[in-house]
Formats: sequence, structure tokens, C-alpha cells
Amino acid sequence: MSNLVLRLCFLGGGIGGSVILAVGLLRRHTSMVQKRFRRRDPQPNEIFLAACGVAGADHAKIAIAVREVLAEMGGVPAASLWASDKFDSDLQWLPFCNFFYISDFADQLARKSGFRLQGKHLTLPHPDIAPRGMTLGEFTVRILKCV
Repeated sequence: MSNLVLRLCFLGGGIGGSVILAVGLLRRHTSMVQKRFRRRDPQPNEIFLAACGVAGADHAKIAIAVREVLAEMGGVPAASLWASDKFDSDLQWLPFCNFFYISDFADQLARKSGFRLQGKHLTLPHPDIAPRGMTLGEFTVRILKCV
């Protein structure tokens, strides 16, 4: 009986150790990605807005707020996020991408810009604005359609 307990403790420690190692590696990788974004050439707001095809002061304010909120969620400077960045490749390792909850994003966007997203299902990834498979510019334009 004690041999079985020892085996279970060893197995549990092995799994626990593996989990700790995996979390440590993920944090290290995320930190490296964040450093890469911090060293990146900044994309000024004017270029970001033009690349998104955004015109008008109200839309520009929201588009810049979208970028700033995602930058805060990702732990990087807003200017390091380019309109051409793809969620599935360029942004995938930033902290917000693995567990993107549109409700968290919507709350932070409302706090920063004063605009609220319209929609019934903001607690789930909204099908019209879920970021998978699109660029930051495309995501921003979709957000503008929901305010």
C-alpha cells in the first residue's frame, strides 16, 4: 500500500513539475515576444489609421482606442502594433491572444474611449468581430461597425 502511495506521489509530482515547467516556458516565450514588439519600429497613428482605412474624428478615436486597449492587454507599446499584424501569426503569442474574451476587450474599450460595443453576445467571441484569421486593421474596422 505504501509503495502505491509513493508511486502516486511521484506521478503527481511529475505532472506538477511538467505543468510548472510548461508555464515557465510559456512566460519566457511571451516575454521574448513582448521584447521583440518593444524593439520594433513604431507605426504612427496616422499611418495606422490610413492602413485601416479609417476616416473621421470619431472613428479615428475609436480605432486608436482599439489599438491602445490591445497593446495594454498584450503588455506592449501601442505604436508597436501595426495594422497589418495578423492575429494568427504576428500577435498570437501576446498574452491577450490565447484567451481573447470579447467582453473584457469591450469593457476596456468602453473605459478608454467612452464607446460601447453593440451586441447581444459579448460574453462569447462575437462572430462578427472575433479576431481569428484577420489582421489588426480588419479587426479594427469590424469593431467600428459595432459601435
